[in-house]
Amino acid sequence: MTADHPAPPASLEGVSRGAGPGSASIRIFTSMDEAEAMWRAAERSLIHTAFQTYEWLATWVETLGTEVAITPLIVLVEEGERPVMLIPLGRAKRRGIATITFLGGEVTDYHAPLVAADWQDRLAPAGFAPLWTRILAALPRADLLRLGQMPEDILGVPNPFASLPGARPSDVALSLRLPANVEDFRRGLRSNLASDTRRKRRRLAEIGAVEHAVARTPEEMSAAVAAMADRKSRRFLETTGKDPFARPAFRAFYDRMSQRVPGDGAVQASVLRVGGEVVAAHWGVVHRGRFYYLMIGWSAGEWFRYSVGRILIDALIAAAIEDRLEVFDLTIGDEAYKSDWANERLTLLALNLALSPAGRVVLAAEAARHALRERAKRVQWLRALVRRLAGRKPLTDGG
Repeated sequence: MTADHPAPPASLEGVSRGAGPGSASIRIFTSMDEAEAMWRAAERSLIHTAFQTYEWLATWVETLGTEVAITPLIVLVEEGERPVMLIPLGRAKRRGIATITFLGGEVTDYHAPLVAADWQDRLAPAGFAPLWTRILAALPRADLLRLGQMPEDILGVPNPFASLPGARPSDVALSLRLPANVEDFRRGLRSNLASDTRRKRRRLAEIGAVEHAVARTPEEMSAAVAAMADRKSRRFLETTGKDPFARPAFRAFYDRMSQRVPGDGAVQASVLRVGGEVVAAHWGVVHRGRFYYLMIGWSAGEWFRYSVGRILIDALIAAAIEDRLEVFDLTIGDEAYKSDWANERLTLLALNLALSPAGRVVLAAEAARHALRERAKRVQWLRALVRRLAGRKPLTDGG
């Protein structure tokens, strides 16, 4: 495969790609509009997370997808007229290197296909690998395949990509299986966490009425999104030196997703107020009995010592229990504060493959850079050199 292979045709919709194991057929759609009716129908029967809904990925394609000029490659696998899988891929080209990846980019915590609960039985005995070989052959040529943040199972159903050679653990996600009532939830917390949270909430109440308010109108939604983004921007700058909300497409994703028609998979935005002042805000999604905790921001200054972010998380979990949801999904990352709340752990996988000689050069260069960084962590002068070449300040003696 070569990097200068022509781009895909305007549409491959309706094209079946060859015979293979079992009776599965493959169709590929190259636009979200063409795929919409099929996709929405597939959502009704296939297992998926909130990140694989048409609403989520169509919003991403029309906002952040424009930054990378991605062409959707939506793969529908059918057995007869029954969908078995829908795989939301895309192809983008940067610096002459064409890459196939999942749609959804940086705002999507779980990248995965939509799958039938019995996909293994329906593809047996051949399994997924021969079908994946057929899919790769049907896709437009590319140099790299990059698939990351793939859950090893999709809401209890094995992820077909987890069985492919080269799929390796890359991260974890944490979640909380919700109890029947708020009292049981709080009894299950570490005693010092529960007591400190109660104490700080009492201290906040001495300042003013403490209120957790969920946005119910478009105006309230816009205000809650703005409150979250403003506070999250400050935190991004403090921790990474970069604010993704400064990118118009990044902010547009959250604004547009927030104004989609409510329903299953709808955004929930809320704020924590103390004495009428917003001190923290959260943006997440509720989908099929699962609350996805995604973006939280809190006020700095005097509010920091009251742990207002933690107070808001506690309120979010309590509200999810009262709404009779099943899982509070803290999503990707095993930060210490998430471990305070979680009781379930999910391994996330990555699969990076070279599909051309140019792709092999790219992956080899990345492996060399990774090895250099690992060595630099152990060799002080080399670590200083790497930081200087990256334009970063040298480390002090204290590290």
